[in-house]
Amino acid sequence: MVRRVLLLVMICWTTAAVAQIVAPATRPLATVDRASQHVVLSWQPTTTLTAAGYHICSGTPCLDYDTVFGRENHSYVCYDHDAALPHRYRIHVFDSNYNVSALTPYFGNVALEGSLDHCASQVEVRWSPYDNMPDGLSHYDLLLSSDGHHFRSLRRFEANAERQYSFVVDDTVSRLWLLVAAVGNNSTLRSESNILSLVRMVPDSMLRASLAAVIYDSLAYRATLTFAYSGDTAIGYTLWRRQVGTPWRDVAMLRYPQPQWDDNDVNPYGDTLCYRLTIPDACGRGRYYGETWCLALPDPATPQVLFPTALLAGDADNGIFLPAVKGRRGNLYELQVFDRYGLLVFATRNPTEAWQPDSAVPQGVYTYRLRLRFNDNRIETFVGTVLLLH
Repeated sequence: MVRRVLLLVMICWTTAAVAQIVAPATRPLATVDRASQHVVLSWQPTTTLTAAGYHICSGTPCLDYDTVFGRENHSYVCYDHDAALPHRYRIHVFDSNYNVSALTPYFGNVALEGSLDHCASQVEVRWSPYDNMPDGLSHYDLLLSSDGHHFRSLRRFEANAERQYSFVVDDTVSRLWLLVAAVGNNSTLRSESNILSLVRMVPDSMLRASLAAVIYDSLAYRATLTFAYSGDTAIGYTLWRRQVGTPWRDVAMLRYPQPQWDDNDVNPYGDTLCYRLTIPDACGRGRYYGETWCLALPDPATPQVLFPTALLAGDADNGIFLPAVKGRRGNLYELQVFDRYGLLVFATRNPTEAWQPDSAVPQGVYTYRLRLRFNDNRIETFVGTVLLLH
């Protein structure tokens, strides 16, 4: 009789202990923390006073993952789970004797993935479903942030709608972030996905070449262009030129990295000379015009004349006195050379004829005078000296 009573007491005590631990965790939720981008699990603590903690399993089948001690604890951070991938979790409560409650239903995070077609500026996104939202799933919200602005709702999707979306990005947007929020029926529970970051190459993103300098040689009618490069570059560039009163026209195809290019076909009678580069965008279509370089050309009516300052008598290269005359001129050309006594030693009206003194001509300082007539009938006279050496 005593044994029966003791056995009955033990059975009642065990039954009472199990009855106290059967209350499971409720309202489990998985979301992704915006700042850390870790999956965070939360639940409502059990009401069973003898509870010692919670055990979390993951996957299908649900395998041991981790243990949270303390009945009042109600959250857990999954540091080693990639928030960009979907994961499934279940939780049960255990007491100090490791008696366990029933497992919660499977629940998991929403995982968002997508891609950006840079050439079409089109974004494609899709996300995994949220299962077993407490109080039921109401809808999904797709949120967008661009170029550092706050997240805003882009579109709302019903719970049973297709979980993918396509949209076109404005040309001014260079970077965008997206996330999806699964919202419960009472709108108080909300599970956010990972943040998807996309970088868009806008049409000028391949611009890595520019004009560093443009120097015009008024005597040679030549413009020398110098280019600067930095970082990754497009394969080639088109150089355009225009002068006042004329349209832009392409004058050269440049290959990277070409440091310099000479334009030997400049009209010296234009007022302004301008250049710019055409650079293909990252998609190989469309064009971006870089900074335009312009410079004022010298007045074509102003004489452009250079004179040698020293000669070496009898030298084939350095013994020739021939003024370099550039610019618009008429039919008057008179060149005279005098010795130090004022005696004429050379004279010509032929602009191609040079004074070439030989070793018989005494060395010393000689004076020259050049008279030119320009197309406006204005006559200019140039006077200077040249040193003859032996």
